[in-house]
Amino acid sequence: MIEWQPNRLWYHDSPFKQWGIDINLRMSVIRLSGGELLIYNPTALSDTLLIELESLGRIKAIVTVNEHLHHHLSDWWLKFPDAYFFAAPGLELKRTDIGFDAPLSSQNHDLWRKDLYQSMFVLSERQSETIFCDPESKTLIIGTTLAQFNQGSLSRQLLGVLTARYFHAGCSPSIQVQSDPKTLLRQSLQEILSWPFERILPLHGSPIPKRGKHALTHAFSWALNA
Repeated sequence: MIEWQPNRLWYHDSPFKQWGIDINLRMSVIRLSGGELLIYNPTALSDTLLIELESLGRIKAIVTVNEHLHHHLSDWWLKFPDAYFFAAPGLELKRTDIGFDAPLSSQNHDLWRKDLYQSMFVLSERQSETIFCDPESKTLIIGTTLAQFNQGSLSRQLLGVLTARYFHAGCSPSIQVQSDPKTLLRQSLQEILSWPFERILPLHGSPIPKRGKHALTHAFSWALNA
């Protein structure tokens, strides 16, 4: 794992292919004020990763923020039976084998209310995802709505060029088509941009280590200026 903020925030990248290209899948690990850990977007649970996690502390909450990225949940469910499991909207219906404690929403849960900002990034009436902001590390932890492909394999970087996500972070072209009307998206962006962050950890692609608000504003300028 990579330590993003000393003693507070880490991330782990694992392979993930889309269109035959490895765009990586990122898991974030946050140490809450009580010392326990919150897992954002659990990835494949290897022996090496397990050892690293155990060295950091006890896992309190496991948060799956995208209803399509749940393939490794069973391993986490079996390994951490005492943790609280939270599901993206709709995931409870897909994964009836997992005893989720609660669905995610725009409301902060009591387990991390004192530590994190939380909201639903509403892209359209049918599409949304839960995002967090950690004010201590000034980091926005976001799902699949934002990415930059300027590192890694040549094919990944070519994908960045072809989708205008190489020189700047951007959103998937399909989001622009689906986000109509844009009122809900603008409202979400206005809330998120009021949060105290300078860096961004997206689920795919490269981390964004600086000028995070500028990156988010640039990526969604088509919605903010509509």
